[in-house]
Amino acid sequence: EEEPLKQLREMGDEAMDDWCRGELADALVVHLKGLRGELRVQEERRRLGKGKDHSNSKYAEAEFGKLEEFHKGISAHLGLPAPRLWEGMQAEHCQREGCNTVFSPGNYDIETTAADEWRVATDAEEGRRVSDWDEEKNKTGRRVLSTEELMEHELVKKAKLRREEVVALKLYTGPMFRLYNAALRGFPAVVVEVLQGNMYPTTIHCIVSGII
Repeated sequence: EEEPLKQLREMGDEAMDDWCRGELADALVVHLKGLRGELRVQEERRRLGKGKDHSNSKYAEAEFGKLEEFHKGISAHLGLPAPRLWEGMQAEHCQREGCNTVFSPGNYDIETTAADEWRVATDAEEGRRVSDWDEEKNKTGRRVLSTEELMEHELVKKAKLRREEVVALKLYTGPMFRLYNAALRGFPAVVVEVLQGNMYPTTIHCIVSGII
């Protein structure tokens, strides 16, 4: 029968020092960063919840919509997209209310804003700056590909996606998913408050268009 602690028992002092400074330290840093992210999310909920207890992030109260609401489509809920898609998406992230409000997505150990994420998605240099993808450590971290690179992807060409659709989908795969989902679902309330009425209709329409 294999002994789980056999390696530790037989490890010499020098090997243990190297292990503690290497693998163990890396794992501890990842764990502490995750814990810090959760604490920041809880603090954000307390701040936006105006004193209400939102510390339990695992649960949220929601309610089902009606069938007729489903058939009306997202335009009835979010509004119509802007006629000029690119300008509409840019305005939603850089000019509307809430675009500079700091939020934490929860699954990324970062704090960001909609305006910052627009720059990350549309500026290749900014995308490279925030990328911390680690090929050697189980491919962890954030990896932001440039729009130009994505437009040359075989699947993008096959689907004949527009640049606006590609950027919208890229935004959704990053921290902005938290705000888009809140706009569609109407909860959690603390995230809906971050929106400040900005429902991102053009961006979400482009996401849907890119998927279907």
